[in-house]
Amino acid sequence: MPVQLELATVLVACGARFTFAQLLAAVASRAAAGVTCSEGAPGPSVWMQAYRQHGLSRPHDMPAVAEALCMGKELTEDMLVPAAWCLSEGPTTTPSQEVLPHQLPSVLMLALATPQERDRALQERQLVQLLQLPAAQQLSTQAAQSMMTLALEVQSQHLDSSVGLLLQLPEAQQLSRSSIAQLLQSLIQRCSSAARHLLALPTALELDTEIVVRMLETAAASGQDKLVAELARLQAAQQMSSAAVQRLLVSAVQRAVTPPINPHNSRVLAALEWIRAVTAFPAARHLPSSLIEELTQLVVTSHQEDIALQLLQLPTAQQVSNDAVVQLLHAAIKAHAATFVHRLGYLPAARQLSSETLAPLVQAAATQVDAYCLNGLLAMPASQQLNVAVLEQLLQWALNMDSDVRPDVISQLAELPAAQQLRGGTVLQLLEAAVEYSERNYDYSLLEEFVSLPGAQHISSSGIEKLLQTAAARDQDSAFGLLVALPAAKQLTAASVAQLLHFAIEEECTHYWYFCLLAALPAAQQLSNAAVAQLLQAAASRGTCRQLELLLQPPAAQQLSSRYTVQVIEAAMLAGQHRCMRLMCESPAAQQLNAAAVAWLLQAAMRLECDGCVRTLCWLPGAQQLTVETVLSLIHAALQHRLPACLAGPSGSAGLLSLPAAQRFSQQHDRRPVACSSARRLCQCSAAAVWAACKAL
Repeated sequence: MPVQLELATVLVACGARFTFAQLLAAVASRAAAGVTCSEGAPGPSVWMQAYRQHGLSRPHDMPAVAEALCMGKELTEDMLVPAAWCLSEGPTTTPSQEVLPHQLPSVLMLALATPQERDRALQERQLVQLLQLPAAQQLSTQAAQSMMTLALEVQSQHLDSSVGLLLQLPEAQQLSRSSIAQLLQSLIQRCSSAARHLLALPTALELDTEIVVRMLETAAASGQDKLVAELARLQAAQQMSSAAVQRLLVSAVQRAVTPPINPHNSRVLAALEWIRAVTAFPAARHLPSSLIEELTQLVVTSHQEDIALQLLQLPTAQQVSNDAVVQLLHAAIKAHAATFVHRLGYLPAARQLSSETLAPLVQAAATQVDAYCLNGLLAMPASQQLNVAVLEQLLQWALNMDSDVRPDVISQLAELPAAQQLRGGTVLQLLEAAVEYSERNYDYSLLEEFVSLPGAQHISSSGIEKLLQTAAARDQDSAFGLLVALPAAKQLTAASVAQLLHFAIEEECTHYWYFCLLAALPAAQQLSNAAVAQLLQAAASRGTCRQLELLLQPPAAQQLSSRYTVQVIEAAMLAGQHRCMRLMCESPAAQQLNAAAVAWLLQAAMRLECDGCVRTLCWLPGAQQLTVETVLSLIHAALQHRLPACLAGPSGSAGLLSLPAAQRFSQQHDRRPVACSSARRLCQCSAAAVWAACKAL
């Protein structure tokens, strides 16, 4: 019956006394019942407090160290010396040097059975101090086992540390197998990490397989993952039956998939280590494949890919059925377990799948937008037998995919043998996707892959025209070069090439290479006069001189009509593109302009007040055939517009006054009436004099 402090005080006042031996007997009795001294009276501390209240000292046979343990006080050096333990008042047969070794086991038991609830560190320090005494090294094996048993019986709060300390005693290393087995089983049932200390003893290596299996099952059932891993390393564990391994494996997997599931959770990581240990047992080689199928399906569905990969390493996993592989692949795709999909592909059953079975799996991976899973599926032999109809269906889906992995998916599908049979229309869609991808990523490998497909040789001219236009608009020179080399580009009509050239000019493409490639096409040599004129006019207006030079090369440009030539030159003058205007004047078509056409251009240049244009036009053969009246009219206009540079350049270079008609007028002005008196006076002078006079205007 528990005794409170008040009652103990009354009893002591009435003469109640106790000896140290009686106190130890009471402690042992309560320990046998699994009760610590802190769970109620009569505890040592209650009686010691009652003694103190009445001014009594501790019992004569009780060492000071025991009193300190009861009262929760630090152990001092003077308490631990041998002299402090020899307290008998009467004669004794025990030599003084043997008193401490004789009483130490009892004091250690008191320390174990009297936990210091308020200061666990204090209790551990007390144990360390007691176990470091020389007498502790002389404790018998039986005493060491008794103390560990006591620690288990009272479920000491410092059980882990106390067992670890006790095992450091020399005699603890001599514990028998049965003792270790009994202690281990007790510790495992209490989920105490102190069991690991016992496993470090040499005798633990000699435990029977049956005992180790029971311990493993107990530890597994209570989730002691780290302990399971250590038990699994014992020699006895390597000899367990396949039935025992199966039970352990099932328990480990169930623990790993118990919610909440997180691959990085410490419980899951510990379970993974446990499973690795279990699957390493020799008996694991004989586990039924049906069990592997069931467990693997469970962990994959629970997104435990690492555990699934571990299970696949078992030999019997090679015997998994075709149906099971298909189910596992579906589960893995849904869980985005790409590594597992790749590993499954090495199983015999996976390598025997038909293309009809693989097609839905590939589509499922595409639906999940998982390029890595898709890569694993396409590595299987069955992918090489996918027919072109299935491939086109998959490609259509991939082309409509809204994901960053779309190029990877399309590329993987296009590498299949069936891609060699794709129709031109499908390849055209692939090329469109590749052009879009290359613009974003500056990567043309996808486009290079697609233009090499046989179907690329059969795409339509309208399709290639659209692609070329897109590439030019996006300024993709590499893509343009790949596309223009396709047969469809060689079959473009002259109208299509003209449209592409015009589009490139209007978009102000920076790459001269576009024009070189387009000009090399057969249709470029068949451009009509009107088409060439329109292109030349556009190029001249925009000042793209290099493109203008290129456009002057087709036969039609060499035979351009006078009307078109005049229009192009006028467009260059209107745009102020003097260089383009000079290039046009150097063309064969411009050299064939008659006097009337040149006169019209000179008048237009005069209206634009472009003296440089006038001088350039004066070099044309047609300007040499101008009549006197026309030249005089032009000179008069130059004077009116105050453009003396039109008459002659510096040092008498080309100008209106250098034209033959102006020279003839100088000789004939006395015989012919001249409409303009000022012009008559100028023509009587030399070119140098006229130039000087005009500068003074």
